[in-house]
Amino acid sequence: MKPSLPNPQWVPPLLGRPDEVVLPGRPSLWPASPQLSPAPPRGFSPAGQVDWAVLTKDPWEGSRAGRMSVAQKRGLRFQAEVSRKLSGLLGSDVDVQIQPWFAFTSRGSIRRRFCSPDLLCTSSRQTLIIEVKYSLCSEAYWQLVHLYRPVVETWIGRPASLAVIARLVDPSVALPCAWGQITLGGLSGLGAFDPGRPELSVARWTT
Repeated sequence: MKPSLPNPQWVPPLLGRPDEVVLPGRPSLWPASPQLSPAPPRGFSPAGQVDWAVLTKDPWEGSRAGRMSVAQKRGLRFQAEVSRKLSGLLGSDVDVQIQPWFAFTSRGSIRRRFCSPDLLCTSSRQTLIIEVKYSLCSEAYWQLVHLYRPVVETWIGRPASLAVIARLVDPSVALPCAWGQITLGGLSGLGAFDPGRPELSVARWTT
């Protein structure tokens, strides 16, 4: 009998193949659910067509440290934990950056904006943008697809793969794009993350 979620050891089977076992680096696919997907988060501003993007320093460095909530501090510790494990899994050829900051401008606007994905993994051939969440949610989709990806791709000049790493992954979560679940244990480099399809990879954090 299939255990109820959340169970950190259960990986759902491939869609349409109930007897299939998910192997490390091999995605399980779930279709897009545009009719069920919620609207963008309140206050969310997509990047649109990005004309210019550069790595920069945190524009608010030092001004927020004393105002961070307990949840925000916990989130930063979780990001650091994920970064340490990924660095070991992905190998020395992949550079893992925690919260790199980008400055960018969008088509039709001269206003300089800033954004910062949770993790950015780069090798000589691939780029992976990661959003770290305690639970898989639609907010990660909007941030990755409509903000971070156009900025990072403009900066690096090549397609970027997208992934969410979450402690709790519920396959019933409605997302506007097809997504695939992978396991972290067998990763070697960035080859498991395809910038083509599925649009979004999801990995459950089990440590």
